Amino acid sequence: MVKHSNEVEELRVAIHSAPIEAIKRLLAKGPALANAEIWWGENHKNASVPLHYACDASFNGWISREKSLAIVKLLLAHHADTEMVSTTGNDTPLIAAASLHLDQVAIELLRHGSDINFCGTHGATAMHWAAWTGSLEFVSFVLDNHPNRFDLEKRCSEFGATVFFWAIHGYVQAYLANPREANQRQQANTANLLKSKGADFRSTNHWHETTLDLFPNDVADPVKDWLVKLGVKRSQPKK
Repeated sequence: MVKHSNEVEELRVAIHSAPIEAIKRLLAKGPALANAEIWWGENHKNASVPLHYACDASFNGWISREKSLAIVKLLLAHHADTEMVSTTGNDTPLIAAASLHLDQVAIELLRHGSDINFCGTHGATAMHWAAWTGSLEFVSFVLDNHPNRFDLEKRCSEFGATVFFWAIHGYVQAYLANPREANQRQQANTANLLKSKGADFRSTNHWHETTLDLFPNDVADPVKDWLVKLGVKRSQPKK
């Protein structure tokens, strides 16, 4: 892995402000930059490989989603390692894309062989994060094109929760518990799709909580009503 040098800093700046052709010239001159570690943020405490950084830059609003996708395609053409994890993180670029609302980038990485079963932060996969963020396009792509590559009942190691559970948790967090417009996406539709593909909607987590336990008692909500109609019950009466 290339350490942060003047050339790496030049790549970081180019990702922010230069046209794609300029980034292409940098990579042609220094192919190893495709797998360099870019240090960024306050006091440069964050490290991301370029595939991951293209996702970070889009999520932070520094570049468009379209530019992020174009950069990822360019990096892949220069043999960027899709499984590389930075020294300060736990996640592959695929998990970054799935968790940062970049469905098209995640699909492109999957097409280039990214491991859909790699477990990163919280012992969760890209599918867990895609469900949590309501990345319906990516989840649909995986289920339609690679139905045998991922076990829908696979649980994250930290919470013992399935992809369906993560979708409902993401919905509750985005719409009810701590509403953030940026995260209000397609969690409910993702949960419905997962159910239609056979996901166990009665699954529980490590603490034997059901998805219904995620909702406050005094909240009227259509997704909560949907779960009740499906037969999901609380693990115990909520005070």
